[in-house]
Amino acid sequence: MEEVKKHPAYVEAVEQIVKRFHIGGYGVIITDSEFDAFMSIKEPSGNLSIVQWKSIEMERLQRYKAIEVLLEDHNICMIRSKAVPGFEILPPKEQIKTAYDRRMAKVRRELNKAASALSNVNHELLTMEEESDRQSKMIRAAFIKGAINKRKIEIVRPEERKAIAQG
Repeated sequence: MEEVKKHPAYVEAVEQIVKRFHIGGYGVIITDSEFDAFMSIKEPSGNLSIVQWKSIEMERLQRYKAIEVLLEDHNICMIRSKAVPGFEILPPKEQIKTAYDRRMAKVRRELNKAASALSNVNHELLTMEEESDRQSKMIRAAFIKGAINKRKIEIVRPEERKAIAQG
């Protein structure tokens, strides 16, 4: 008798991934074939057209995104593994780094787009007030970008640190 599956398939996949996590802990790798089995995606047989292959990959991506959101309720973060085709469950320390790097990359991209859009304006058609507004927005974007890109922020200056140590 065939096993009863939950619908939609990604709900079943979330439960299977959580079960694997509780058994194996952090660092568990869920291969693509396991992932497909959890989500009830059958590997098509025969030759595929590019359109068919793209539609299968799009379905996988949509289901993966749904699973990724649902796993946040269980405090589980997955990332594509580079060594094995599949996904790895990250420990909390790496989750922080991964989450920060992903989101900050998006922020940087959006800031670059905003700066590009603000700088590629036909200045001759702007009034003085509009030009002033554009320049203030460019300064604000540059300030935010500078604050994000700054690697080390000194709260206490070295000479003050010496005075604190002596005092």
